[in-house]
Amino acid sequence: MARAASIPQHAPAARLAAFNRVSTGSVDDAADAVGRIFCPHRLTPEHRTSPDFFALHNSAVFGGFSVNYVAYGGSVSIDPGCLERFFLLQIPVHGSARIQTAARDITAAPGACASLLSPTIPTRMTWQNNCAQLILLVDRRLLEQRAAALSGRPAGAVEFEPAVDLSSTGGRALQSQILELVDLAERLGPRRPLSPMAAANMRETLLGGLLHGQRHSASDAIERFGGRAE
Repeated sequence: MARAASIPQHAPAARLAAFNRVSTGSVDDAADAVGRIFCPHRLTPEHRTSPDFFALHNSAVFGGFSVNYVAYGGSVSIDPGCLERFFLLQIPVHGSARIQTAARDITAAPGACASLLSPTIPTRMTWQNNCAQLILLVDRRLLEQRAAALSGRPAGAVEFEPAVDLSSTGGRALQSQILELVDLAERLGPRRPLSPMAAANMRETLLGGLLHGQRHSASDAIERFGGRAE
């Protein structure tokens, strides 16, 4: 775990503080440490020598998914390319983020829009104004297998519409689920993990919220197989 003696803080207070994995004012240390948790990526502050830069990553890990609080000081560009192994739902709680995918360019902001990144779509991001986000990481294999079961088709790549409208019914439900999971993790703490049954129930709820509540490449097949479409 990379640390710095004093990391600037911003409102709101950091979530999942007991699950800290990265806390540093070094760009290189941040790229290396966060890259080992998520995936290798290029991290470039808007101003390389900016005194405002810091990186904070808190992560509560469950079976097949994790909930994270990630914050960067100042403004930074992040280029992970294709995520490969997982899906990321990113819900801003402070600042804003510009998300560029192969076909879309969206701006994520608290209460307005979140981003949902698929492992097979290359992505670049710019986190601005001390951006902090709550991030759900879901194992690619779990979601693709669940989509296959719901659609009656062999497992294959699932690609989501990257913009999540947080004012929509599905967007509000997803945000509520993530906040409930964060609250639960904070109540339990790192030494009291969820029971396997509780983790499995939470995982199914999250997968259902993603696959039924958000538009993606398997949506039509799932609706037809479930009898909701001709």
